[in-house]
Amino acid sequence: MPLLFPPSSTSFSPSTVSSLLPASTSPTTPSYLIFFASIDPATGQSWCIDCRNSVALIEKFLPEKKGNSVLVQVGARNEWKTPENEYRKLYDVQNIPTIVRVEDPNASVEAIKSSKRLVEAEVMDEDKFGKFVA
Repeated sequence: MPLLFPPSSTSFSPSTVSSLLPASTSPTTPSYLIFFASIDPATGQSWCIDCRNSVALIEKFLPEKKGNSVLVQVGARNEWKTPENEYRKLYDVQNIPTIVRVEDPNASVEAIKSSKRLVEAEVMDEDKFGKFVA
């Protein structure tokens, strides 16, 4: 099953990402924010090779049918590459993909920023990923 991107009509800003977390989020049923490169309209795929390479493990460990993950597109390549990218600044996401474990449905930006995370190559490490979501 392919990783589904939110419809282009889905609108949220970097500062309101936490509003997308399921109400059932808790320490025993965490949710996950998946910071991921946007789709390149020219190819129909994520512009980031690491993001494309991580899809199989993301689908394995965070299947969409479970409903506990939110895919957050960080922007087109030129938007992501600027140090002023809002996801870089607000959530301290410096590499993609980054998956953040959230245990509070009302988590503040600061709480999300300091939450446990898998970054880039760690997302592609099956053992680390499995332990992260256990």
